[in-house]
Amino acid sequence: MTVSKAGVVVCHPLRAAALQSIAQHLPVAGVVSTGRKLSTDIPCYDDVRHALNTGADLLIALSPYRGLSQDIELCLSRDVRVITAGPTPEAHFDLCAAGRWRFQPSLARLIEAQTRPAFQTPVFLRHFGGGGCSLLGLWWAALEGLELAVHVLGPPRQLWVAATGGRGRWHANITVLSENNATAQLAVTPTAMPGDDVLLLGTGGIVWHEGIRDAVIHQVDDGARLINDDAVWPDGPWAAATLAGADGARHSAVHDATRLELLTVLRAAARSGRPEALSMAGPVRHLPDV
Repeated sequence: MTVSKAGVVVCHPLRAAALQSIAQHLPVAGVVSTGRKLSTDIPCYDDVRHALNTGADLLIALSPYRGLSQDIELCLSRDVRVITAGPTPEAHFDLCAAGRWRFQPSLARLIEAQTRPAFQTPVFLRHFGGGGCSLLGLWWAALEGLELAVHVLGPPRQLWVAATGGRGRWHANITVLSENNATAQLAVTPTAMPGDDVLLLGTGGIVWHEGIRDAVIHQVDDGARLINDDAVWPDGPWAAATLAGADGARHSAVHDATRLELLTVLRAAARSGRPEALSMAGPVRHLPDV
């Protein structure tokens, strides 16, 4: 394993709370926002090119953006290592680390509960997560939910995708039917939460986690805001495990063709205003637990 001198993190402001988690596990030289100015003590840069001039030898993309592919090529030309939390429309699957959800404490506890004999066989999963601040952000968030569904329910046979959005507010609802006739309902909103809302029903019981309870609610005169607990963000442990080459952190359980097709179907569903079908392509990859 090669230890990085320092990394540049690229993220949307909605995910800025995850920066502390990254900094606790890896040296961070700077951060680049894909939206408005970030509120952080970490040095901020206008773009990746300027951030790399700090001497950083690692790029971590927590959020997708239109110029990501070009920045990846720039990094590779400078021998800068790259990991991303999702693919690009131009692929770059070898750099995409799809196991971020495995380092979410609430999801890890749910997976552990599922393995208990009393739970028996999973039949229904409901997953509610944030990230739909752009079409690409919606895509990455939907992929995380799909990775979880494949891990819990087994190989999927069919997906139905509904989506709507524009001007930084994108929503999606995905229904998954697995090969053993279990189902999942995956919802993505424009928000970002440290702990996803998830419910899993089995033939012998039910387990659930209310993600909003992972945050302190601060009530003030002009409304309420959430004060997130840095420890519940999975990004730091995920990035460190990815750099160490951990299979559970790096690889996807979903075929590359399906991951790309999901972006196409999300775009089509948003345009048509009706659910669109997506058939799963290729074999599902069964990965070891973290």
